[in-house]
Formats: sequence, structure tokens, C-alpha cells
Amino acid sequence: MKTISVPNSLEAMMRLDYNCCNEGDLSEYQLSNEYFDLLQEIGFFDSLNKNLNLMISEYEDEIISVSKIESALKIVEEYKVKFLLYRDLFFEIERLMLLAYEKKTGFLLFF
Repeated sequence: MKTISVPNSLEAMMRLDYNCCNEGDLSEYQLSNEYFDLLQEIGFFDSLNKNLNLMISEYEDEIISVSKIESALKIVEEYKVKFLLYRDLFFEIERLMLLAYEKKTGFLLFF
């Protein structure tokens, strides 16, 4: 399983840097290997990487900073419309990105 995490506060983000989070510090989504493979197959990660200058891939951790969330949300919207069968997955990704934007933290990918 891969994990997508959003610290619920700036303090939680700092605690995460030191691997000492408290209960409730993170909002998380466990991305199954099946969904991870699907997102790779349809080019979702490639699109994020290319447009946001990231390196999302297997066995890599990456963060989408608050300054890049708006651009990332546009990509999510494109894929949500294009791949209606998986819209629940894209709604969850969108929800967490919006939370990261609201909390001014980040959208963290632990793959």
C-alpha cells in the first residue's frame, strides 16, 4: 500500500519532519497497488511530474507544496472528467489536495 498524507496543521507538518506525529495530525488515504498501477498507466503521475516539476514514482516520496496545489487540482479535474469510472478515486485525491491548500501544509505521497 502507498499512502497519501496531508498534515492537518503547520505544527503537524513540522512533527512529521521529525517522525513524531500525534494522533489526528494527518488526514490519510491508503492507495492500493491496483490504483497506483492504474494512475501510472493512465499517465496521471507523468502529468503531475511534467507540469509541476515533480518526481512521483514507485519507491519515491514526494510533496506537492501549497504553491503547486492549484495547478495539481486542474490536472485532477481533467482526469476526473476523462476517467469517469475512477471518479471516486479522483474525488478523494481532490479532497485531500483541497485540505492541504486550506491548511497551508502539503500533499505528501509516500510510495
